[in-house]
Amino acid sequence: MSATDARRRTARALALLVASGLALVGVLTLGVVYAGLGVRALGSSVEGAQPCVAAVEEDGAARVRWSVLPPRAVCAWEVDGRREEVVVASAPAPLVLVAATLAVAGTAGAAVVLVRGRARPNG
Repeated sequence: MSATDARRRTARALALLVASGLALVGVLTLGVVYAGLGVRALGSSVEGAQPCVAAVEEDGAARVRWSVLPPRAVCAWEVDGRREEVVVASAPAPLVLVAATLAVAGTAGAAVVLVRGRARPNG
């Protein structure tokens, strides 16, 4: 193996390490953010802080809806014929955007490194 081949392999391994690391950080961050939303929404029902969440448990007239962007849990119910909504839990949207970008860019980068390595003979 020549020095050029060794450098090429090292560069490829480093690029794959960096790309997969970025993807892993992005995916783990997204998992923590959305799991945290669920935990905080459930925690508000235990604390009894939100009347809407208590209404979901009691008679089911209220509904909790989840949105991806902005990341939040919104509880909606009707009070005296009027629709009320309250945000039960939320997370910073820029954090989710950065994490999603890292996950997509890291996955795409790893795929490019792997495909280019297969296309090159002995590489």
